[in-house]
Amino acid sequence: MINNLLDKNVIYILNNFISEELRIYIMENIITVYNSFDNAHNIKHALTVINSSILLARNYNVNYNMVFTIAAFHDIGLKVDRKNHHINSKHILLNDILLKEYFSQDELIIMANACEDHRASNLEIPRTLYGLIVSDADRTTNIVDMITRCYDYTLNYYNDLTKEKTYSIVYSHLKDKYGENGYVKFHLKESQEIIMQPILEAQKILKNESKFKEVYNKIIY
Repeated sequence: MINNLLDKNVIYILNNFISEELRIYIMENIITVYNSFDNAHNIKHALTVINSSILLARNYNVNYNMVFTIAAFHDIGLKVDRKNHHINSKHILLNDILLKEYFSQDELIIMANACEDHRASNLEIPRTLYGLIVSDADRTTNIVDMITRCYDYTLNYYNDLTKEKTYSIVYSHLKDKYGENGYVKFHLKESQEIIMQPILEAQKILKNESKFKEVYNKIIY
């Protein structure tokens, strides 16, 4: 599963530029935690963010160990609660004992702040390049993933809704988030090529509700 979700260039970097002990620790003890989260934030999402983060990072002079760790920890705070998960992720990273063996205190703070800054609804621009990378990487999606993740999340938290109300919530949320004037923003010019194309295609569908409903019904039913 893991290799199927990762670009061959990302696999190469993970195997050659990431500390082996750190990689094993994160894959076995952090990424696996995502299996307990809702389908919108499962292990597939974690690996997708790792993939896009490293693809973006190749364009900059950054520490791959830091990029990888931030991407792995960015949503880990969901095990505490959803509302403040970005803040919880920050504190979990800062207090991780093994990470203190690999990173300086300054590096830990940079990584923790990047986790805190990643949330799409955050009105402030991330404080560092590392925050910009994971923030953009977290937006990686296409219309199928958008609908599937939002539908699963809606059912998970509002499981007594009618089909019509569920559809209405999904469509409204996705338009607000990913529509032409949605609140999801990208910070890095490289994201245009690496991340944005499927979202631009999704925007065309979101703009036409009859087309969106057709796609929605094929995916959900």
